[in-house]
Amino acid sequence: MITLVGTGHVFDLSSAISDLLYEKMPDVVCLELDEKRFQALKQHRENGVRGVDVSLPVVYRFLAGFQEKMAEKYGTMVGNEMIAAEEFASLHNVGVELIDMDAEELLLKMWREMRLIEKIRFFVSGFTSLFVSKKDVERELEKFQGDYHGYIEEISKRFPTIRKVLIDDRNEYMARRLIGLNEKYEKIVAIVGDGHVEGLSKILKDNKVELEVIRLKDLLENMENRKNQIGFTVEYRSL
Repeated sequence: MITLVGTGHVFDLSSAISDLLYEKMPDVVCLELDEKRFQALKQHRENGVRGVDVSLPVVYRFLAGFQEKMAEKYGTMVGNEMIAAEEFASLHNVGVELIDMDAEELLLKMWREMRLIEKIRFFVSGFTSLFVSKKDVERELEKFQGDYHGYIEEISKRFPTIRKVLIDDRNEYMARRLIGLNEKYEKIVAIVGDGHVEGLSKILKDNKVELEVIRLKDLLENMENRKNQIGFTVEYRSL
């Protein structure tokens, strides 16, 4: 049984992920990370330092910098949900599997395969992202959640290489990893970006894998409900 959890790397979902893992108590936790990104996240947590390693390829720094900027707007650090999952696993002696492809190699491959017009669009989009607000992010999230297939098709038209390399190829790779792990473990929780959930779900279901899906919107709604309950309790006690 695989529980596939869709997250957003710029939101503070650490408590929601911890609660979910306590509820599920899996045999193994799978993370949408490679070894280098995993170690970098742990180092950032231990040092409390934001920022992107300047030795990384420019396209990697470009994307990572945008995520850092948006996470700061939400008062968190990129990948906090992954760190929360790793901390749970360490505390409960649960295995951790890193199921993603090497990000540096992936982004270099994407850059090599991009046509010039797509590269120009990519950098223009990156420049405009400097002025993106929380409301803009939430508006895009609503569009994505309301019409996933339409949203992905829109990306495909403007950025076909990004769609293929960063979404489709990774879905295939991560699905193969999960199918292999499903033969070894009885209960798996896999934590991935919400944009991968639809593609991964289809591949896993096509391979007859027993699957439970929890989306980003479910996590955000649960967090909002809990916040409202806490607010009500505090207000009630103060009467």
